[in-house]
Amino acid sequence: MSNMRSLFARLFSAQLAVVFIALLTVGLSLSYLYTQYIFNLKEQELIRIGQQLARELPTATYPLSLTQLHVLLNAAYVYGDAQIWITNSNGEVLLPQELRGIRLVDEEMEQVFAGKVVSWRSYVEQLGETAFSVAVPINSPLGIRGAVLLHSPLRGIMKTIAGARLFIFWSGILATLLAAIVSLFISKRLADPLREMQVAAGQIAKGDFGNRLQVKGRDEVAELAAAINDMASRLGDTYRALEAEKAQTESVVAGLAEGVVAVDRTGRVHLVNQAAQRLLAPFNLQPGEPLALGNEPPGDWAGNLVAAFREVLASSRPHHLKLDLPQATLAVHISPLKQIPPAAGEVDSAGKGDTVAGPEEELPSGAVALIQDISEAQRLEKMRRDFFADVSHELRTPLTSIRGFAQAILENVVTKKDDVRRYLAVIMNESMRLIRLTNTLLEISRMEANNLKLQLKPVPVREIVEQTLTTIEPLLNEKNISIITDLAADLPPVTVDADRFKQVLINLLDNAIRHTPEEGVIRIAASVAPGNGAADGQRRVELVVTDTGPGIPPEELPYIWERFYKVDKARRQNRSGGTGLGLVIVKQLVELHGGRITVENVPGGGARFVITLPEKGPDKDHGSEG
Repeated sequence: MSNMRSLFARLFSAQLAVVFIALLTVGLSLSYLYTQYIFNLKEQELIRIGQQLARELPTATYPLSLTQLHVLLNAAYVYGDAQIWITNSNGEVLLPQELRGIRLVDEEMEQVFAGKVVSWRSYVEQLGETAFSVAVPINSPLGIRGAVLLHSPLRGIMKTIAGARLFIFWSGILATLLAAIVSLFISKRLADPLREMQVAAGQIAKGDFGNRLQVKGRDEVAELAAAINDMASRLGDTYRALEAEKAQTESVVAGLAEGVVAVDRTGRVHLVNQAAQRLLAPFNLQPGEPLALGNEPPGDWAGNLVAAFREVLASSRPHHLKLDLPQATLAVHISPLKQIPPAAGEVDSAGKGDTVAGPEEELPSGAVALIQDISEAQRLEKMRRDFFADVSHELRTPLTSIRGFAQAILENVVTKKDDVRRYLAVIMNESMRLIRLTNTLLEISRMEANNLKLQLKPVPVREIVEQTLTTIEPLLNEKNISIITDLAADLPPVTVDADRFKQVLINLLDNAIRHTPEEGVIRIAASVAPGNGAADGQRRVELVVTDTGPGIPPEELPYIWERFYKVDKARRQNRSGGTGLGLVIVKQLVELHGGRITVENVPGGGARFVITLPEKGPDKDHGSEG
């Protein structure tokens, strides 16, 4: 109904606007022409009077005496409604008497003394109002003797013009009212036949395809009614077929294990299955809601997903991406939903009035994403790849040595008893190295699976440090390395597994010894960590191990906690360079104790490892035993 009212309003207002514009144009034109006519008439009248006076003045008893001039001009001083001024050839006013001696130097006076008749409208100070003025030169056989100026106040002229304009205005108002009545009648006659069609179209839009219009007559309106009836019948058949197909498609999509999300051209979600809602739970996807930046939860993955949808909608090309969510890793494949473009010149179906450039242009009606959870597959693949790469690398060298020395003995390459014994010692050492590597890997596996139970009890930090230094003293003496300790006197006991924490210190110091040159220095410091008063109410103890080696390249700092990682690439082929698992064990054990470990380079050379432990041990989340 509102659309029909809008149509009626447009028809009525359009006709009324045409009439109003026509009347306004005619009224303004008449007002302008009448004003010009009045001013032209006044100008001709003043010029005629001025020329008459200009002709009479030079002929009076030439040359004129002042007495004759006063008599002649006093007779014409108040001629009509204009005031008359007489000037000499220098522009000085001679008459009226009260203005005598004033010199007029306007641009118009210069034109008058050049022999021209001039008219203008301006404010005349001597009269105190705006006037229409005419200046006529006084010609004589000796040249221009002066000028006649006639000033007619605009009050009378404008009063006449205002009366004419008022008449035109009321005439226009009357004509507009008459036109509005006629336009109202015509618009109603045009809108009423379309009202029933509007109601029928609304019912069709609501899904009621059974309503039919009565076809009356054979004009264009009747043809339109018949076309609407035919359209309703065809749409009913099509709608029922689409409903059946939609129900079948939704049933299939809902049963998929993969997530499916479909959006329209504006980025609004119109299809999302349960799997997608579960995989993208932080997004809280709901049909009909927009998928737009600003509504997604924090995290780069959310922005990447929205950006991928936008790219597909803009480029009409598929897009693949991987999303690293906190709880899962997802593989997403987004494809555009194609639609058949309108023919060239047709109006865009979006209803914006844009015309389509040509038949070859394809516009995506939306995009659909297939989402798969690849967390487990990725984890298993990474575990398999890392295991084979790392273990193969670490096992190859000792196995090659064992094989080489064993083959030499079996083939009697060495026969002397001392040589054979030396070869067997090498085989034994390499075998023990393999056993240690295997045990280390098993221990890391237990820690990662949270199967390592800690025997926690309060232990003095100084006692653990001293026991550790006693254990590694041979390694220190071998390279003549000095140890400097700085243990605070107020250190509280820490609740740890003494053997495991001693293993942490041994691994850290072993790493420091290997990277510190001969006769270098290693520093061990312990203190109560600054800024205590954490959320759990525990104090923290900070243990720092600093070496004087070459330090760690900044770009490699994030990777030193990875299994089999070695900063010195040359040591990867050197059996004395360690397995690359020591720091992994350190980090795992520190975290099992509820602490954390960080590393940084020391200005001037060396690396500093900082362990921070809670005074009362880990919380229950670490699954440790006391």
